[in-house]
Amino acid sequence: MSNVNRNIAMHKHWSSLVGMSGTYEGADSQEFLFKFDGIVWEAIADEMDGYRSCLEYVVYGGDKNLIEYTNLARVTIEKSDCKEFVGYILKDSSDNHVWLEVGTNYTDDWYPYFVFKHNPKLVSL
Repeated sequence: MSNVNRNIAMHKHWSSLVGMSGTYEGADSQEFLFKFDGIVWEAIADEMDGYRSCLEYVVYGGDKNLIEYTNLARVTIEKSDCKEFVGYILKDSSDNHVWLEVGTNYTDDWYPYFVFKHNPKLVSL
């Protein structure tokens, strides 16, 4: 199986999880890795898109290292297809806090851009 076909198969698995709730265990914004329900996932930008990089796939992160936090939050995976953002949102099931956004931002019609935004929850002291 070619890498492209393998990536498509993994991305289809990820896409099939939309609507599912599970444990969010953290993200690495430098490597575009995150952990959902015991699986490390990696967001891949479209390599052929140059400066306008869009999300191409979400695939298994394999054995890549990820600093994780056990049971950081219980989240639900949502798909966004609005005019400004197309991608995935991991939203806290208890208070709707958005922990992670992965996709493509289209607010600038000329230059859409890849988004991988981990949003830690502020803890009040």
